[in-house]
Amino acid sequence: MGLFFQYIQGNISKEELRELTGILIVENTGGIEADEFVNTVEIFNSEGDKTNNLLDYIFSNIDNFIGEKKFNVIDKIFETIPLNEIPLVALVAILTITANHKHLLFKRNEFYDKVEPLVKLKYSKKEANELLYDLK
Repeated sequence: MGLFFQYIQGNISKEELRELTGILIVENTGGIEADEFVNTVEIFNSEGDKTNNLLDYIFSNIDNFIGEKKFNVIDKIFETIPLNEIPLVALVAILTITANHKHLLFKRNEFYDKVEPLVKLKYSKKEANELLYDLK
C-alpha cells in the first residue's frame, strides 16, 4: 500500500497514482467518504494485498459508518463499488456487515441482487446458499 499512502500524504498526485497503478481516484460521485472507501478497497486489491487486510478495512470502516449513522455513505458505496474488480469475499463481507441495518439502506437490495448471481456462479448451490443465508 506504499503508493496509496504516498497519495494520502500528498507526496504524489492522483494523476501520478493513476499512471502508476491504473486506479482512477473518483471524486464527487455522491459522497467523498464513499469514494475514498471504494478507492482504498481498489488499491488494497490492486496491490495484491492480503484478503485479511482488505476485510479488516471493510469491516472497520463500514462499522464506523454504521456507528456514525452515515447510511447515505454506505448507500453510495453500494452504487459505486466496481463488482468486477473487487474479490467476491469482500462483496459478501459488505453484505454481511450491513445485514442488520438493511432496513436503513435503500441501495442494499440492489447491491445484493448484483452480488447474488456472482456468488452462484462461483460456488456450488449449497455453498452459495450458505454464504448468502440471511443476507437478503
